[in-house]
Amino acid sequence: MPFTFRTREIHTVAVIGSGQIGPDIALFFAQALEPYGARVMVHDIAQEALDKGRERIEAKLDKAAQKRGKPEKAEKTKALFTWTTDAQALAEADWIVEAASETLGIKQQIFAELDKLAKPGALLTSNSSHLEPERIFEPVADKSRCANVHFFFPADRNLVVEVISAEATSPSAELWVREALELLGKLPVRVDGRYGYALNPLYEGVLMEAILCVEDGLASPKQVDAVAQKVLGFGAGPFTVANLCGANPIAVEGLENLHERIQPWFRVPNSLREKAAASEAWEAAAKDETVEVDETTTQQVGERLLGAYFTIAAEILDAGIVDMGEFEQAVQLAFDCTPPLALINQVGVERAEFVARQFLERAGMDATAVPAGIRVHAKYQEGFETPVVFTELRDDVALVQIRRPKVLNALNEEVFAQLDEVFTALRDNSAVKAVVLTGFGTRAFVAGADIPELAALLEEGDPKQAAVEKCRRMQKPLLLIENLGKPVVAALNGLALGGGSELAMACTARIGVTGMVVGQPEPNLGLIPGAGGTQRLPRLVGFEAAWPILRTAKPIDANRAKEIGYLEEVVAPTEVRDRALDLARKLAAGEAEPVRRVRKEALEPTPAPEAELGHLSTRIDQLLQEAVLEGNAKPLAEGLEVEYDRFGECFLTTDGRIGLRNFLENGPKAAATFEHK
Repeated sequence: MPFTFRTREIHTVAVIGSGQIGPDIALFFAQALEPYGARVMVHDIAQEALDKGRERIEAKLDKAAQKRGKPEKAEKTKALFTWTTDAQALAEADWIVEAASETLGIKQQIFAELDKLAKPGALLTSNSSHLEPERIFEPVADKSRCANVHFFFPADRNLVVEVISAEATSPSAELWVREALELLGKLPVRVDGRYGYALNPLYEGVLMEAILCVEDGLASPKQVDAVAQKVLGFGAGPFTVANLCGANPIAVEGLENLHERIQPWFRVPNSLREKAAASEAWEAAAKDETVEVDETTTQQVGERLLGAYFTIAAEILDAGIVDMGEFEQAVQLAFDCTPPLALINQVGVERAEFVARQFLERAGMDATAVPAGIRVHAKYQEGFETPVVFTELRDDVALVQIRRPKVLNALNEEVFAQLDEVFTALRDNSAVKAVVLTGFGTRAFVAGADIPELAALLEEGDPKQAAVEKCRRMQKPLLLIENLGKPVVAALNGLALGGGSELAMACTARIGVTGMVVGQPEPNLGLIPGAGGTQRLPRLVGFEAAWPILRTAKPIDANRAKEIGYLEEVVAPTEVRDRALDLARKLAAGEAEPVRRVRKEALEPTPAPEAELGHLSTRIDQLLQEAVLEGNAKPLAEGLEVEYDRFGECFLTTDGRIGLRNFLENGPKAAATFEHK
């Protein structure tokens, strides 16, 4: 059974190169495609390289199987692989990823052969980390099917993939690659084809400055790594990362070309050349080693690393080769660090401009040539606002995506504010006829609200009033969506819990995916829904279906959600976005069957039947029942005010404090011990 997305079927993915990163790319595809039964081929001209790659991947699979107690899964994944030196076997592949040497001549030679071998229509992609796609794919006759896909170390686990089109790449092929990678579990980031792309210049620039700090006698490599972890928030310092992924030779060539073709501040430190020539690793701390760094050294090295980090990031954004929000998220996830714009906001734009000037001075450049992004913000003393809600036009339908992958797209104040801004613009844009709202990835539409933000309300002078005001802020974009004057279809790409379910109910219609769940788990936290759940759910599916969902905090699956009228359809994950776009267009044109909407008039509520609450708080259940019964007896606008009041009351209860504290201290799976007061 192939991986089928739109009109393209992937029976076999081929990865060329069994060296540093190729086997890990192959492992990603094998694990992602395992549910579909698609196969993965690894090709190399050297049998020794194939054997080493196979040993590494099978060792990873065995280790994971031992940890999880699922040896059969490892064997099933191993069986998907083919390891071959036979280039003719590549003719079977539907998607080929070249991951050989980062050398233009070798890549061009490979693609010249693939132009003859690959079957018509097969995707031809290169895992280049620097080279422009126009140069790589020069030998290919049909360049419309070619694109770069730059995976990051370790490729099987790192979420980020830069997607770089050639000038002749078909827009539909580029879009397919991006969306297919997202469906398979990656965070694809679209980048223009400038040398080095968006992320590598940032890492290599920080590595360069780290090496220069050592050469200038400020600190040892171990100490610089420790400062990078403290000041830049790196999970591992630049020297440790260079050792892990064998970055020295590529960094030498990269920095040379970046110096000549991008900015003169890039340069190759002498010790980097020496390490690369001798194939030597940097001195780096052992796994559990503690590295002592005094305050003066931390400040001196930290200022230099910040200067490089901020200046290079701002130049990349000024160049316009990548979306600001996508860049910020990609840096955070690819390098496991505090992203540059968030860090500028933390240290202040004036300090950011100061360290950027120092960086330029050390590079022998005009210190006033600070990238405009920093300079302008420093002038007006304004921080950066980076998007987490993204909009992409698909003809006359806007596709809006909430993208917070680290927290399963959870809603916080920032998301609500950006939803309000985005939907206000869409309401006023006459060219947009309808909207599809979705989340990033395949795990969650929205996993709920940001719990630390809710817990912080307990520390307010008047917790109830603070909670009520928060409800009103949350409800503002939901009311905007509900009354947009244009259809809004929620493409529920994964679980929709708490605020995610409440957001979906504000939309005109909802399409879900197989395997997803819907629920209002707030009673587990000692709370009731606060973004409309007690009011919209009964008005959408009826009281009989709504009561157990609201009172027991137990989610329902997609089939049950369709049965009670919450979902219009349940489709495969590969189909949900396109189906939602199609329904949105039909609703806008008046060509779709009527969909079930949230009723806004007053209803006659049905009292709650008996329910097994288990460990849940009877005091919170009492507040929930009051919100449902009193609120739904009024028009929706007034009913929401009733919900706000009872939600606020939760923050005055003992159980509200117990539930939130339990979540923060013990996690979502630990049941709170409520006192029912």
